[in-house]
Amino acid sequence: MNKSKNLDHISTENKEIARRVIDLCEIVSRTKSTECTDFYNPFEVKELTSLINTYDTISFSLIGNEDSESKAILIYPEYMDEVNPADYVSLVKIDKKDYEIAHKDVLGSLLSLGIKREKLGDIIINDEAIYFYIRNEILDYVLLNLEKIKNYGVELEVIDLATLIAREIDYEEKLITCASARLDLVLANIYNLSRSDAKNAIEAGLVKVNYKVTYKISETLEVGDMVSMRRRGRFIVGDYLGLSKKDKLKLIIKIIK
Repeated sequence: MNKSKNLDHISTENKEIARRVIDLCEIVSRTKSTECTDFYNPFEVKELTSLINTYDTISFSLIGNEDSESKAILIYPEYMDEVNPADYVSLVKIDKKDYEIAHKDVLGSLLSLGIKREKLGDIIINDEAIYFYIRNEILDYVLLNLEKIKNYGVELEVIDLATLIAREIDYEEKLITCASARLDLVLANIYNLSRSDAKNAIEAGLVKVNYKVTYKISETLEVGDMVSMRRRGRFIVGDYLGLSKKDKLKLIIKIIK
């Protein structure tokens, strides 16, 4: 298998993880075993599964909630009918009680244990509980060592991986006005940056649109686009509300908390 040829269609930022997936595919092909990747975002999953599809004797399935932002990929010989994803990934539940805990608090507490972000899938918080997906290779370590989130003592319970979870995105709406829906203009408005700073951030690869790094300063944002800027946060383009009296575009932005 020519690895360099397989990587031709993979974006620059995903080439390293693509190499790791090629290694897993070759292990599966050679040993007829089952392998599982770490968790990846929708754009990464799209590129990686297109790569896996170049192998005639390999199949794959995705592990995660139906609308999960990040999923793991289970890779196995195509003749296998049943592969149990719970052998590789677990779903952990923490009763929420009256805790004031945000997504960043859960993530921060988990990462403070020294684990890598890609070993964790989605963190979902709703009125009932806190949930997160995790690779089984670090599950016992987390169960043993995660005792607090913020100042709250927590108890972890592993539940059925197939549990359907109501997902609620907590966001704050903000009305902005811009000359256009250009990426640099919107970023500058939302994060109180100069256009020069917004331009530099994009050119430095710090900005993603729909999970894909973009270097295009003039990219036009569409309703529903998810934009993230490293160390700043994420937002969704909510709606266009026409033009202001000064002929500027009015946009509703949903800033994710």
